[in-house]
Amino acid sequence: MVSLRLFLLVLLTLVCKELSSGSAPSSEFSRAGLGVLGLVLGVGLLSKLLVLKKLAAFGSLEGFGDSERQVLGDQTRRIKNWIVALWGISFPIVATLNGWGDWSVWLSANSSSGLLALILLFGPSIFLLSFWDSLEAEVDAARCDATSTWRECWILRTRLGDTASLVTCLSPIVLITGINDAIAFALPAMGEGARAALATVLAVAVIILAYPKFMSLWYGGKPVSNPAIRDRINSLRMDSKVGAIHGVEIPSEGRWSGAALVGWLPRLRQLWLGDGLLNQLSDEEIDMVILHEIAHVKHAHFLWRFTPVIWTAGLSTLIFFGLEWAGGGAIPGWMTNTLTGMFSISSILLGMGFVSWQCEFEADRSACL
Repeated sequence: MVSLRLFLLVLLTLVCKELSSGSAPSSEFSRAGLGVLGLVLGVGLLSKLLVLKKLAAFGSLEGFGDSERQVLGDQTRRIKNWIVALWGISFPIVATLNGWGDWSVWLSANSSSGLLALILLFGPSIFLLSFWDSLEAEVDAARCDATSTWRECWILRTRLGDTASLVTCLSPIVLITGINDAIAFALPAMGEGARAALATVLAVAVIILAYPKFMSLWYGGKPVSNPAIRDRINSLRMDSKVGAIHGVEIPSEGRWSGAALVGWLPRLRQLWLGDGLLNQLSDEEIDMVILHEIAHVKHAHFLWRFTPVIWTAGLSTLIFFGLEWAGGGAIPGWMTNTLTGMFSISSILLGMGFVSWQCEFEADRSACL
């Protein structure tokens, strides 16, 4: 459920963090903060104006059919895509140039809290996406002819929108950083490398055990209400010789028509089915969706999806130390970090795109056989 734009936003923001020197910033904290605040308000105001312009163009929507209402939703979504792309490029640049990134890292280092840097760097993005959820809720309320209030639409958007997607993407990073901070507080004598390794292992364990349940609660998931679909999930996964999979229905008032496999361990694994999908597809089509998701388990695609991260980590390390060795210390640190970061982003994006395409193609082929 995490879009490529949000994933890229997270990567660019982390690159901004790595480019920060960590020494005492040369700019004033208030000036750097005002620069970021001005960017947030400027992008937010632009978003509001564009959405209000669209709402004014469509009027009250009285007498409009479903197609016109769909057009309004599609145009609003297109505006949001451009705004998120604009923000994803401009915020890391502004944060790097005006010293906000330096302040985030410096305050984090002096307070011995890695979480503080994440809050300062990702807080503006979360705020802007939350603001966009409220704008889309305003459009949803207008499209529903008052059958749903703005508050109801806003709660649904907050639960299923881009804010939730960004939190999902950030949760492993926040968890590792939080555990690392806790270990540093409890065991101050432990080395930094050992502490980071232990924090990563503990975070992975927590994610494997608790992530499916937590995300299901966040998205409002509930057991699939249709007993026939529950029986089909159980029958199809047994035919495929796959361990237990729990069918979960995601209520979205028809806004989410997707399916996803969440979790790795058989007793914790969940097959999410959006209510929009269940209401629109025939029994045969739903079976194909279920078989597609089961194929991801059967072929261990969750392991294949990790390969771009693994090879990127290895090659990035070689490039980083290669530049250090080749330059003999003459290459500035910011340039080494920038080149390594650019390679990492390109490698992960291209690698994940290729591996994802291969996994989806294999799952489709397996479901059809």
